Amino acid sequence: MNDIILFDGVCNFCNGTINFIIKRDGHNNFSFASLQGTTAESLQEKFGFNRNRLESIIVLHGDKSYNKSSAVLYICKIIYPKFSWFFSLMFYIPLFIRDGAYNYFAKRRYWFGTNYCMIPSIETRDKFLP
Repeated sequence: MNDIILFDGVCNFCNGTINFIIKRDGHNNFSFASLQGTTAESLQEKFGFNRNRLESIIVLHGDKSYNKSSAVLYICKIIYPKFSWFFSLMFYIPLFIRDGAYNYFAKRRYWFGTNYCMIPSIETRDKFLP
């Protein structure tokens, strides 16, 4: 089963980030679902996240979940395997610093605008969960 990336489906920056990941996910490691969708709703109790808190990207990997800066670092390790050692080292930066920087940006992500529905291309449609 692929890792699932949950994201804010109405955030233009978030949608752009998902498109960025898709272009670099050569081994089809990821599936995607909006935090506003039914997939996130059905998984929130099992993984203990609140899908109504839209300020975090969440990666579900097996029985583990990563959010905020940890999710970003995990994704980077997968899409840039040659640099996975670097992203592994970044995990040693204290979480309050990493997530502090993440939170600072997350509060400003709507500067890039919002939309109501990301429509995947025909080629990527199967990567998206409801």
